[in-house]
Amino acid sequence: MAVRVGPLIISSCTSPLNAIDLLEERIAAIVAVDPSCAAPPGEDKQAGVPVIEFPLPPSGVRPVEELNELALIVKSITKGGYNVLVQGFGDFDSRAYLVASAVLAALNADVELPGPLTLTQDLAVAWYRRLVNEIGVEVVHQLYEIGKLYEFGAGIEHASTVANLSLDLATALGELLKPGGEELRALYAAGLLHDLGRFFAEYKHEETGIGILERHAGTLSAIVDLKLAMFLIKHHRRRSNPEQDPLYADFGRGGLLLAAILRLADSFTNVYGKEEYWGASLEADKLVVTARGVDRHRLESKGKLLEEVTGLSLELRHLY
Repeated sequence: MAVRVGPLIISSCTSPLNAIDLLEERIAAIVAVDPSCAAPPGEDKQAGVPVIEFPLPPSGVRPVEELNELALIVKSITKGGYNVLVQGFGDFDSRAYLVASAVLAALNADVELPGPLTLTQDLAVAWYRRLVNEIGVEVVHQLYEIGKLYEFGAGIEHASTVANLSLDLATALGELLKPGGEELRALYAAGLLHDLGRFFAEYKHEETGIGILERHAGTLSAIVDLKLAMFLIKHHRRRSNPEQDPLYADFGRGGLLLAAILRLADSFTNVYGKEEYWGASLEADKLVVTARGVDRHRLESKGKLLEEVTGLSLELRHLY
């Protein structure tokens, strides 16, 4: 059974496609989230309609920045008054609803689609909606394009994890930090691009990464506070002391707290596939991170700067 939401039609690819029906529905593209929904071998169309292949593992997800790239494509198609068919496998495929939720967020459509989604899919939808509202889809796209040139250093999954978890931590610490939009964009950019130097070598990769950002200063300076983003990247590793950095005078305690947030977020590897993560919250004098599968020693070690700056204690909590 097909579900229509705005310019999107969600259906199963097990249902046969009729070219006349597609024409009548003004469907200009098909998004296929399951390999069985892909175009026939050697072709890029089904029933004459272009297919955008966006394969997802069963009940799975891809980093929200990749969802953004897809959403921008679909958004450009729907601007012409056309519709897009999102195809999953079976009557209810959470992957199709995940993709539809992201596209609707990019279209600023305030619509709640039926669930249930998996924990990671719910997290991805929440993260993506925040990116749309607080960072901007075009800014995310430009940062993604730069990061992709260097494979994000250690892969998009880790980069996206650190960037979006940093925003979670900044939100949880909102009363202490009171971040503005400019600080959040710099924090997100630093998280997404913090490991670019690892594309070339692990040794002092933060310094190599700063050089890469300088190479793209023209683009980056137009969308984020590049100096702040560089300061954060420079100090995402445990061995550095941001208070000894000459730039510390420019950013003060606020910049120090942002650096501590990025450093803590970097204790996670990949919430899309390795760790389970439920969120972060401030409880009295504790910053509680609810997760499972995280390296506790690494988290506690990388969280020391944040504890020193805020006076809070860090607690890793399991939901079950």
